[in-house]
Amino acid sequence: MQAVEFKDPVSGQLLSQAFAPCRAVRTGATTVTPQPFFENQVVNWAPYDSGGTQFVADYIVPYVVRGDLADSVQLLNEYNYFDGVGLNLGLA
Repeated sequence: MQAVEFKDPVSGQLLSQAFAPCRAVRTGATTVTPQPFFENQVVNWAPYDSGGTQFVADYIVPYVVRGDLADSVQLLNEYNYFDGVGLNLGLA
């Protein structure tokens, strides 16, 4: 599986640009700066009491910690966390 770049139509931010700051949890950070891509594209995170970016950083493990963009996107797709862009966002 390969991750394919995708641009958030609202903010213009690329998927890879949004993913990089989420890896801060690897260094022990407890919060991550909200990224427009994930805030606009990730849904169904409300039960976890976080924003889309924090949800990705906290719950898409171990993939975010190890920098695995393709598997992170696959897991988000599998559980329907992407909104408004169709299934299989960012995968080829």
